[in-house]
Amino acid sequence: MGITRAKKSLAIHYNDNGNYFSGQKNYRYAVVDELTYTYDNSVQESSNYIIKQLRHRDIFLSYFYKVQKAVENLKSGDELKMDEAGCLDLAGNRVLYFSERFKKELQQFEEKGYHPVGARVDYILYWKEEDKEEVPIVFPLVGFERTPFC
Repeated sequence: MGITRAKKSLAIHYNDNGNYFSGQKNYRYAVVDELTYTYDNSVQESSNYIIKQLRHRDIFLSYFYKVQKAVENLKSGDELKMDEAGCLDLAGNRVLYFSERFKKELQQFEEKGYHPVGARVDYILYWKEEDKEEVPIVFPLVGFERTPFC
């Protein structure tokens, strides 16, 4: 979208492992004329704040069959409370449990000095188990902040 809307210039930040704009014609991408390349190979400092967008593998999907009343009241952008097990709505109703896989990822974030600071509903999709009806499931954004070293 940005490429079609740019009036005078467009900055594209990317990792060069795909050689997308290499200037060499290949089977996927054509040569881009009048393109200026600027390389910054310096090591960048880690961010103090990270936002993780959770996916199917990060949440316990079957649990949503038990919490439809709470999920029906949520919409994108709603704030969620977060604990080590999952997320709750602001009324304290559990709306999702984290998967074991994501709980391990949470530990890895903490080992790197990050701690969870909040969550919001990113989007709600419909999902179903085989031989069951479709139910809405919540995909949150989870924010992490690095603990400052004293």
